[in-house]
Amino acid sequence: MRTPASSTHEHTATIADVALRSIHVSTRTTWRHVVITASDGKTGVGEYTLDGAVGSTGSPPDLDEIAGHMVARLAGARVEEEALARLGPLTLDDITRATVYSACSQAIIDLCAQAQGVPVADYLCPGGGRKQQDLYANINRRTTARTPAGFRASAQLAQAAGFPAVKLAPFDGLTPANCVTREGQKLIHDGMERIAAVRDGVGRPADIYIDCHWRFQPSSIAALLPMLAREGVVWLECPIPESEENISDLRALRMQCADHGMRLCGLETGIGWSSYEPYVMSGAYDVIMPDIKHAGGYRAILDIAQQASEQGVAVSMHNPSGPVAHVASLQLQSILPGSERLEVQFDESPMFWEIALPTPAICNGSSALPAAAGLGVSLTGPYSSV
Repeated sequence: MRTPASSTHEHTATIADVALRSIHVSTRTTWRHVVITASDGKTGVGEYTLDGAVGSTGSPPDLDEIAGHMVARLAGARVEEEALARLGPLTLDDITRATVYSACSQAIIDLCAQAQGVPVADYLCPGGGRKQQDLYANINRRTTARTPAGFRASAQLAQAAGFPAVKLAPFDGLTPANCVTREGQKLIHDGMERIAAVRDGVGRPADIYIDCHWRFQPSSIAALLPMLAREGVVWLECPIPESEENISDLRALRMQCADHGMRLCGLETGIGWSSYEPYVMSGAYDVIMPDIKHAGGYRAILDIAQQASEQGVAVSMHNPSGPVAHVASLQLQSILPGSERLEVQFDESPMFWEIALPTPAICNGSSALPAAAGLGVSLTGPYSSV
């Protein structure tokens, strides 16, 4: 990993205007954005979508209110250090505030990179990184028919689009409380039927990733590993609740996964290195998954990735959202250590291709980094003011 750029660039531009924009995508999703306009006319954008990304049923009711209060502090601030200072410290125990902070940080770094005339990746890491990034397709949200046939059809569409790996969340309705009951066993059976249908649909060459959304107890997921292995699952994500008292169980589960040819992955809701440190230093995961929308922005994730890399832990960014977060994640993943695939939310809505220009360059399971200065995309609509 190249040495990240210093955050002490001199900028004379100040923040002239901040606006909040939302775009309703589906019953599960509303993409939310911070748009910052500088005194030199340049515009930076960041995404603060929170719908379902942390296992909730929707965004907190005060998300936009909190965002409004936080961004109001930015008027007149110089880009970059003064603006970030006005936001206050990154809130490590409040994902709502951390998400708004992360969006503002994204937009500010976008402005900084534009001022330097370089893409975000080059601004953060001189010389930049990979110009082409491999992806995997998260098919979960496009699959509204939650049947084996519905998942199979989604997986086949992703495969036809060139994706070498697909991810699904097959265990609807399961919880740590019910997973050992008769009801839970039926839900696990239903989930395995969905996985089997996906495997049958895409064949053996394709990789299958499974996201469990913290639905299992340690013993119940451990018992399932041989069956998952028979279906060729290579990635097991967030199987049990993530708490420090569960670290020993996660470490044991990681070793069991390795015996079955799987990697254990998680920590999509972490904020700053301190929330990742106990898990990374204890060897709880093969792969950690910071999210550009929650973890504290670009520089926070660079710090997390550097620390994780020193412990031999890979980083594959969590990225199940809109085109702004996708391109921000793309810029950052390209300069992270290793060569992990980047998640993309496959075909949730045609709006992914309609609200930002230029549209993300996704082809045959990979994505080219924008060559333009800054983030490389701008928000165009249709959207509503918040």
